[in-house]
Amino acid sequence: MTKPAPKRWKRWLRRAVLLLLALVLLPVALVETGLAERWMRGAIVAQLEKLTGGQVTLQAFRFDFLALRAELSGLTIRGLEPENTPPLFRADHLLVDVRVVSFLGRKIALDDVQLDHPQIHVRFNQDGRSNYPGPKTQGPPGEPVRERIFDLTVRKFRLNDGELLFNNVRIPLVA
Repeated sequence: MTKPAPKRWKRWLRRAVLLLLALVLLPVALVETGLAERWMRGAIVAQLEKLTGGQVTLQAFRFDFLALRAELSGLTIRGLEPENTPPLFRADHLLVDVRVVSFLGRKIALDDVQLDHPQIHVRFNQDGRSNYPGPKTQGPPGEPVRERIFDLTVRKFRLNDGELLFNNVRIPLVA
């Protein structure tokens, strides 16, 4: 004998509400426990290592999902320079506000980028080799990375108290 229709509807409705509740609470739990930030931090470090070919360290990372704001502190990229010399790139603080342009087209724009105290140290040896190691792997066929980067829209960019050291010549960077 089959159950009456109202009981089936109630059971289906109860399961649908529980599934919806789980779908809402799961992302909240991932954010609140810090698991999402740890995953994003690891992905950022891995991508930077892949793009630069250097060894990347990041002291702190914080992402505000509601404001779509990322804060990176102590970002260091080591190239082919000796250990006792300054790294290829170092920034005390990087703040990035992201704006979603299109969900379907997976297109984003950067509203505000603030880079505090960046230090870029480029060295060339007598034989013409530099301390920049180059990307670890070639990207997928199609648009090169440099073209995709320039497709990215940045509304406001601030560079505070930076310096470029090019073969022991110090050049201040501020924009």
